[in-house]
Amino acid sequence: MAYAKWKKDSRDGRTKTLVARWRDPSVPGGWREERRPNDRTKGQAEDYAREREKQADRIVKGLELAPVRVEFGDVWDQWWTREGRRRRGSSTEDYRAFLEKHLSPLRPFLLTPATGGAFAEKLDVLLDGKEDRRELAPQSLNHLRAGVFRMFECARDPKHRLWPGENPVRWVKRRKVPKRKYETLRREQVRPLLAALPAPTLASPWRWAAAIILYAGTRPGEVFGLHREDIDLEEGILTVRRSWSQPVPKDDEPRRLVIVSELRPFLEEALRASQGALVFPRPDGKAYDPTTRFRLVDHLRRALCAIGDVLGYDHTCRRCKAKATRGGPEAPKEFTWRHPDGHQRQCPTCRMKLWATPIPRPVRFYDLRHTHATLLRKARVDLGTVQKALGHSSPEITAGTYDHSELEDERETLERVLTFEPPKPRPPKRAHGAHMGRELGTRKSKPPSPPVSRGTTGASVVGATGFEPATTCTPSKCATRLRYAPFAAGKRVGSTAESQGQPGSRGTPPGAPGDPLDGP
Repeated sequence: MAYAKWKKDSRDGRTKTLVARWRDPSVPGGWREERRPNDRTKGQAEDYAREREKQADRIVKGLELAPVRVEFGDVWDQWWTREGRRRRGSSTEDYRAFLEKHLSPLRPFLLTPATGGAFAEKLDVLLDGKEDRRELAPQSLNHLRAGVFRMFECARDPKHRLWPGENPVRWVKRRKVPKRKYETLRREQVRPLLAALPAPTLASPWRWAAAIILYAGTRPGEVFGLHREDIDLEEGILTVRRSWSQPVPKDDEPRRLVIVSELRPFLEEALRASQGALVFPRPDGKAYDPTTRFRLVDHLRRALCAIGDVLGYDHTCRRCKAKATRGGPEAPKEFTWRHPDGHQRQCPTCRMKLWATPIPRPVRFYDLRHTHATLLRKARVDLGTVQKALGHSSPEITAGTYDHSELEDERETLERVLTFEPPKPRPPKRAHGAHMGRELGTRKSKPPSPPVSRGTTGASVVGATGFEPATTCTPSKCATRLRYAPFAAGKRVGSTAESQGQPGSRGTPPGAPGDPLDGP
């Protein structure tokens, strides 16, 4: 039966302190006691003892788990042993070093159900300090928070039950990460960029890799994990099954991609150059490791400079730079200037010619995958189709992260939808030839001209043949030019039915006399 009593302090033998005692079958002797220095009355200590006795009884009957007192370091080590070290690729040790560097002050923290809130507050203060000192970016701080969250989730596993309470990291705020601006290529830059990359060989397959990413939308690791059996040129299908040296891709599921006609020559060249099972092996025959991406970026930036896709040009005076490196009172403080062009310039200090260096756009090799998705979306390809090609779990990821189309691409659609002025009425269409009949019916016929002989002096009838009406005027160069009708099929137009004045001829109206210039 639980009770409380006053007990003298063993340190001085005079001060009395309240002690709560209750039955607990799980400890030797069956009794447990606890000093209660903050309780003001004996009744408060007895209430606490009764609650603890009920809790001990529930634990013995299996209705409640026994409270544990562990350190955060124990929770950390258990998570790393079970899940943390199973990360993909060579990032395992880097990730562990990242956690040890920033979370080591929390290792000795004693965790109990009553100190979960204190731990969450301490973690929040730690992350706030790193953010204020700009030691880590917001996304890196969220990565730290996510790591601690997974540690507690692993500790709450019923098979181990190292932590029985709620995950305290839920009370730690997430940092707002500014949306990253991805640099993509325009449609007209794809072919020049591939041509500007180094000539592909087995030792430098960068052009082949870039072509696969641009045309198929794969990840760089999926390109360098391709095997010969993954490429079926007859059916035009490329199957993604691996990533770098890992047996599965990032989404853990293989997917089939279409080989378009412009990608086929790159794959054929790569298959002819490869001698083993891997399509892009290293010179020693093994698969490339993830650090290859840094070499890919270097070649990509040089290709961007070659096609002129740059932010500007840095003009550097090497003489002033050397003086600034040596130091001294006369050392120049500025020796580099950025201009939008690479024209030859002189240093304003020493008049030496400046060395111009192009500054390419910060395009990553992974941004070629973003280019693939953006070009498809600009061409009105269905969002679900793009999602399947990229291997995403939901279309929200594809639309929010990989679709970089802008409103300018939809200008024609916006103009059509947001134009509220009613269209102008079109004039009614008339039947073919109706206007010609109306003109012929309303035109007044002129009296026929008297026949004039070729020898008669004075006015002559010019242009009686052809499509011009007969006109009485003085002969001139223009009249002489109109005098001779064009030739058709070896005969002059108007020399047959039109010159004879037959009814229905186009040169002379019905009933009019013939052309006097064609003879009597």
